[in-house]
Amino acid sequence: MGIIIRQSAWSTLLSIAGIILGYLNVLYFFPQYLTPGQIGLTRVIQDFAMLMVPFAQLGTSQATIRFFPAIVKDARKSEGFFTLMLFLATMGFIAFLLIFSLLKSPVIAIFSSKAPEVTTYLWLVIVLVYILVLFNIITDFTRSHLNITVPNFLKEILLRLLTTLSIALYVFSVVDFNEFLLCIVGIYFINLLLLSVYLMYKGVIKVNFSFFLTFTFSDVKPIVKYGMFALLGAGGTIIISKVDSIMVTSMLGTHFNGIYTTAFYMAVVIDVPRRMITQISTPLIARSLENNRMNEIADIYSKSALNQLIIGLLLFIGLYVNLDNIYQLIPKSEIYVLGKWVVIFIGIGKLFDMGAGLNGEIIILSKYYKVNIILTAILALITISANLLFIPIYGIVGAALGTALSLIIFNVIKFLFVYYKLKLQPFTYNNLKVLIIGGLTLLVGRYIPQIENILVDIAVRSAVILMVYTGSIVITRSSEEVTQLLQTAIRFIRKKQ
Repeated sequence: MGIIIRQSAWSTLLSIAGIILGYLNVLYFFPQYLTPGQIGLTRVIQDFAMLMVPFAQLGTSQATIRFFPAIVKDARKSEGFFTLMLFLATMGFIAFLLIFSLLKSPVIAIFSSKAPEVTTYLWLVIVLVYILVLFNIITDFTRSHLNITVPNFLKEILLRLLTTLSIALYVFSVVDFNEFLLCIVGIYFINLLLLSVYLMYKGVIKVNFSFFLTFTFSDVKPIVKYGMFALLGAGGTIIISKVDSIMVTSMLGTHFNGIYTTAFYMAVVIDVPRRMITQISTPLIARSLENNRMNEIADIYSKSALNQLIIGLLLFIGLYVNLDNIYQLIPKSEIYVLGKWVVIFIGIGKLFDMGAGLNGEIIILSKYYKVNIILTAILALITISANLLFIPIYGIVGAALGTALSLIIFNVIKFLFVYYKLKLQPFTYNNLKVLIIGGLTLLVGRYIPQIENILVDIAVRSAVILMVYTGSIVITRSSEEVTQLLQTAIRFIRKKQ
């Protein structure tokens, strides 16, 4: 678990820095210089592309993680594995492109009523899809080498810095809004180019067409088969996380999607540590399964659920007690405050997802990976149905409610399956202690007297919450890893003094 903590800690620090930059972009620059409709259009182009990526890459992203531990043992095959996965992903994208062209009319019909402007930029969505397909493949090879820091620097820091630059170019009329959207897509291409050059220089990836000679049909068949099943599973998962933005846009328009996605971004901060832990844990789970070391998987499962809950709960409490202050800092807050309950509901859903641990990753990497298709298909249907039901009644809050309920139901089902089939469950009394500590900390944060200066009030509330929460975690010995991390941080600070 040590490598998970170290890599996740560095990546979480990068993500925190990226969140600060992202908050400046999404909560200040975007509302200040773009209309809600322009923000909604910018977000739906990216979300629509991300929704399409799992279907375009034919499950090669998941297959890379799954088969890397076995392939890397064979030096003859290892060298051509990366090129093979690029080839399969490109074939998948071409197939996706053909299918998308056949379904273009129904797609246009979805947006034609409330958001016809989206249809003008469908070609830009396709370009972004292929860029993200390639970036995901390269990133997964990096993850398989247990290195997530560089890709996360590009995604969390550089992407947001270049976004800030793009906004500046728009503000000073260097580019118009159409060109601004091109800049946003161009940023993803720059990240792809930089990561490719870096990893080629390090020798992590190498384009070698020897895979045509070293991989037989019997070698490729299980990879493609697994990838197809993983594609359906990953597609269902991404539907759960991205379809709300698409449906808000199609049913309410880009204006409301601008408000919705601004609120959604605030809640996503809770999910950052889970993404970091998942990125480095998944290859370790794959290696443990390859060698049938179930005790290691049980340890990762338990500790991930506990430590994700600890970090996620702290972030949720901090966000909740400062939410009114945050909205007051947003330009044109009277428009965006409509998303307040979106933040709360999405936050609850993300917190539940974190507290459940790595159940989905264990399923999709195990021999039961086919079951993941059924689970995600069911949950995708629930998500779409919930949005169709709640959006007409509650608007953007309905979309958040539907997403939160889907995340909760999804994790309950996955937990029950892992427990039934693998006899694994991640919860101990420490999880209950953390929930009690979180509840008491939330009460403390709620009853701190209001300070007139908004920034001072945020600082005081955050400091009190941090001290009460982390102090209680250490005193109750709720998590050995978190205690060790805090002790290491204290020793580092003392050495610098």
